[in-house]
Amino acid sequence: MCVIVHKKKDVEIEDAIPAGCFRKNPHGWGIMLARDDEVEVYKGLTWESFLETYEELQGLELVLHFRAKTHGKIDTENCHPHQVSDDLCMMHNGIIEDAPTVKDTMSDSYN
Repeated sequence: MCVIVHKKKDVEIEDAIPAGCFRKNPHGWGIMLARDDEVEVYKGLTWESFLETYEELQGLELVLHFRAKTHGKIDTENCHPHQVSDDLCMMHNGIIEDAPTVKDTMSDSYN
């Protein structure tokens, strides 16, 4: 199952926490945050790309998602968060039962 971590502003979390999350959920990562009344989304597939992005955003309030593939390809399009609208993103853990999927391509969060 995927993992979601909420990191509060100006709070440092031990490096072992995101490292352990990625090790157990190695199929991509995502970060969402609100800054200057805008929602920002970052996604990637490698630990190195996560670290680079995470270090740049360190002092901000963040929500991190580490993906464990259940449906769909391993690519950034299937990584959470998913942008629902200009000012709304979503992440979830587990499987959305009976959600339409594009077999072997898109995750259960596709729609």
